[in-house]
Amino acid sequence: MSFGIMFPSDTQKALSRMYSALEPGAKVSFTCWKKSGMWALLHKAAICATSDPTIPPPKFYHPSWNHPETLSTHLEHAGFKDVQVMEHNIPWEVESKTAFVKAVTATPMWKEYIKNWTPEQQEKLGDCAMEVLDEEYPDAGHGSIAVPMIAFISVARKP
Repeated sequence: MSFGIMFPSDTQKALSRMYSALEPGAKVSFTCWKKSGMWALLHKAAICATSDPTIPPPKFYHPSWNHPETLSTHLEHAGFKDVQVMEHNIPWEVESKTAFVKAVTATPMWKEYIKNWTPEQQEKLGDCAMEVLDEEYPDAGHGSIAVPMIAFISVARKP
């Protein structure tokens, strides 16, 4: 059985429902992104597109999820046992800089972030993102890039 949840409005309720749907002894794993390189890159592009160095970075998660203790507590509270949390560097391999810009800027999260920008700023974003990527990955040309992504991977079991 597989589950996929993002940004639940009630984390405990979501985890409790997952727990109740599993058979005893079932193992689960969860990924919580601690640091997503794509948002750091796009924050630089946002500064370029808006000409506002004070624009806040995108935040699409609650900061408390950036701690293994919080993740463990949520899982244990839902009833899971044998909780283990490990930090992993899982680079996102993208076929090209252009593919990266298209993929990330098409996400509903990013569209929410830029919804109050002027049309000119929104239109400028793609060019600014490419400038940032050219600076970060000067040797990539039109080839693939590996965007750094740091995650907490947790594994637990339903007793």
